[in-house]
Amino acid sequence: MKIIIAGGVTPFIEDEVSLTIDRLELKLKECGHKVESVKIPFSLDHSKIIPQLLALRLYHLEDECDRLICINMPACLIGHTEKYLWLCGGDTRWPWQTDPEALKNDEIKAIREYTARACERALSEAKKICARPETDTDWDAIIHDLTAEGAAK
Repeated sequence: MKIIIAGGVTPFIEDEVSLTIDRLELKLKECGHKVESVKIPFSLDHSKIIPQLLALRLYHLEDECDRLICINMPACLIGHTEKYLWLCGGDTRWPWQTDPEALKNDEIKAIREYTARACERALSEAKKICARPETDTDWDAIIHDLTAEGAAK
């Protein structure tokens, strides 16, 4: 099976998302799949969030792979009829989402609302949603779930 793994990353920072993408790519290749990973540089500047999200929403990979595995927001906005989500937990890269002072700003409130709606839509499109595994046994089980033919929610 041809699989693309996609994740939004902060350039030049090795974080949980980058490490998960790398490990997942290795594990899937060990299972005999053709795998490419796409690490999408994503700006944390709140003034650039909506244009970046819109750009990803317009991006579709159906012609490039059999299955798309998205690791986080914003990558989960990429379109594919066989989209699976492997979520890495809370994304703490966007301080403007939780900063009490920032939350008083109407522009930031609008960005948060847009981001929440975009996430909700992306989650509804997913064939399956997996949480980050804690053990090697969990990894193996989730790899099986992500690559099983006809897997469903």
